Amino acid sequence: MPDELGFRINEPDVIHQSFDPEVVVVDLRNGSYYSLSEVGGTAWVAFGTTGALVQDVVTYLADHYRVPSATIAKDLQPFVAQLKQLDLITACVPEPFQPATRLAPQGQAAYTPPSLSAHNDLQELFLLDPVHEVDEVAGWPHRNPDPELSAPAPGTGANRSQLHTPVPQGRVLALIPGLDLLTANMDGQTIVVNRDQGLYCTLGGNQAWWPQLLHGSVRVTEPLAATLTDAGLTQTVPETAAQLSMPMMDDSSSITLFRDLEDQIRPWLPVTRPPRLATSNRTRGILDGLDQFFKDAAETHGSMHQTHYRMGGHSVRVRSLPGQQSQQLLKALEHLLVADSGAAHHGLTIHVWNGSTLPRSPALAHLVLKLARNWKQASGPRGEVLELHSEEVSAIFNPGPDLLSVVDFQTGRAWVFKGDDHPYPYWEIGSPFRFALHEWFGALGLQSVHGAAVGNAQGGVLLVGKGGAGKSTTSLLCTAAGLKFVGDDYCLADCVSDHAQPWIHSLYGTGKLTNQNDFGRLPELRLKSINSDSFESGGEGKGVFAVSDVWPGRTVAGLPLRALVIPRLHSGPDTRIEGCPRSEALLALLPSTVGQLPASTQHDCARIVSLVEKLPAYILHLGSDPTQIPLAVTQVINR
Repeated sequence: MPDELGFRINEPDVIHQSFDPEVVVVDLRNGSYYSLSEVGGTAWVAFGTTGALVQDVVTYLADHYRVPSATIAKDLQPFVAQLKQLDLITACVPEPFQPATRLAPQGQAAYTPPSLSAHNDLQELFLLDPVHEVDEVAGWPHRNPDPELSAPAPGTGANRSQLHTPVPQGRVLALIPGLDLLTANMDGQTIVVNRDQGLYCTLGGNQAWWPQLLHGSVRVTEPLAATLTDAGLTQTVPETAAQLSMPMMDDSSSITLFRDLEDQIRPWLPVTRPPRLATSNRTRGILDGLDQFFKDAAETHGSMHQTHYRMGGHSVRVRSLPGQQSQQLLKALEHLLVADSGAAHHGLTIHVWNGSTLPRSPALAHLVLKLARNWKQASGPRGEVLELHSEEVSAIFNPGPDLLSVVDFQTGRAWVFKGDDHPYPYWEIGSPFRFALHEWFGALGLQSVHGAAVGNAQGGVLLVGKGGAGKSTTSLLCTAAGLKFVGDDYCLADCVSDHAQPWIHSLYGTGKLTNQNDFGRLPELRLKSINSDSFESGGEGKGVFAVSDVWPGRTVAGLPLRALVIPRLHSGPDTRIEGCPRSEALLALLPSTVGQLPASTQHDCARIVSLVEKLPAYILHLGSDPTQIPLAVTQVINR
């Protein structure tokens, strides 16, 4: 949201009235009403009908309650998010801040975080403070068609309590069958990633209903039911006699729905994720065909090149064909090269090549043709190759570059085949073999994470957040200033080894920039991108840069991890550091990681939670003065 935008009460659809120490808010569109706590009501009135910036409301509350602004800002964020989710407030360009007068209760009330309680039965409230006449049979929001006809007959003695006809509240919900969910929990907040819809949400407050929903059905209030349905999580189910007696779950929970990573999380195909079944003889035959396919290509090519790397403390070797387009992928790994020791290899061996020749194996040739001609019939929701997807084998087909990635966990072999001779896109050159490495290292307890990492002799920080948050630019600015570079887009986290603290390992020695404007802060990178589709070459892709070519000696294989840092752009020149809850860092790291790695499972979520639990978290407010950014990051590392 741009800095100049604030929020205002969503009038005329939403009205409110003060009943000290609370404010009652009514949504005229659906008949829901909400009681705001004393602090929540003060914030609500401060936003008012002309609007206010969130920071202005933070300052107002801090002065009113004599509480630090940082505390107010942290507490106000989920409250404002809930008001937005319920469409009770709307974005606006506010007038100069002049909060409306609201008399405080007798004596200064103790500060508590602002909160909202939802209700969906307006009849009693309207009888006390009517907005218009309501049909007593149909209820809200049905207007009485003829006041004279609906008025009680003279002498009947009808009163308000007699006019109020109780109706069942809320809805009974159940999870949509077969839903593809990943979840994580930290510090009272649950993150739910809905990979079928490409959405994710956070659950806060009272979550007693969530375990019940996972194991059956639950009755919840209408606002909560609407949000869960909007998140693509639930469906309304018919009420049985037993369900009619279900207690209404406490509505003091809060749900915030996010759609900002929809393109990353959403499945490539709207089909059910396939289960991992036993590895069949046919699957083993196709793997043998892949091995022979590479050998035949190497024989036709006339040579085979083998390089050895050390990643995350483990051995990885790559067999490739010199002169092919696939050689472009090795540049990102150069900083991890090690000499061939001649000892027996017990790690992962990746075979990489490209071309349009068909393999000799009939089964493999049939699969390659099927993927080339109609990959949708052969694949799961995120490109899982159905013929190979099993307990011992993982295979992902990426239809953009027509890239097949296969890993055999049993034998430690992997194959990465591109079915043409076209150049690789920038994301493959910058982060090659990421599907294979994610699954291989995951089986060893190491976690691929979507983040950048830099550091010094004392350790490093992991910069986390969705794409465009500033991770790449921050990591490259820090490297230009003399810090060590671990990675830009993907790194390998280890929080299960015998280290005293978690480690962050390098996977790729490449950094990325988006456009020519980035060279204003990083002129050393100009004309040094290594990908043919770079914007520098007239292409539409990001520029990929080999960090060691620009700043020799500044890439490292890994560092002990000191903290998690969330970069956030803000107006003004100064960069500053602010502590934040670990749950905020988890929210910045987990959805984008599992969204970009198709084979992610609940095991990935557990490893990411374990990592975040062990580290402090900070927000890095990025100012426009680039010289301050490395200094702020160094300050965090040295704490």
